[in-house]
Amino acid sequence: MDYGADISVEVVGYKNLERLMHKIIEINAPLEEYFLSSVRDMETFAKINCPVDTGELRDSIHIQGKYPYFIIVADAINVHGQHYAMWVHEGTSKMPPRPFIRNAVVAVMADLPKVLRLKLKEYMRE
Repeated sequence: MDYGADISVEVVGYKNLERLMHKIIEINAPLEEYFLSSVRDMETFAKINCPVDTGELRDSIHIQGKYPYFIIVADAINVHGQHYAMWVHEGTSKMPPRPFIRNAVVAVMADLPKVLRLKLKEYMRE
């Protein structure tokens, strides 16, 4: 059935959208650099605040993964061949928790939203 109506669609702001998409692609490299820097800060903070007896736990703390999926790992093994970082971090019935990794993440992440917002505004102005 013909209703005698024509439909036209006009895409408004396509150039702005295209420019925005290019900006998003351009800022990925600086964001990747910033995220890696933040994760390195977390690693350093965790090592500084890690309880030390022999130093093996502190020395086992490292970064794994690739942007944007970084993780901080502590994988020390005791003389019995068992991983013990979790027990130090989370505590046991006889030992209080010492969450050196969690505290590192919380400390560094506190400023992350504000810094990302500023960086995004900075790149969008260019």
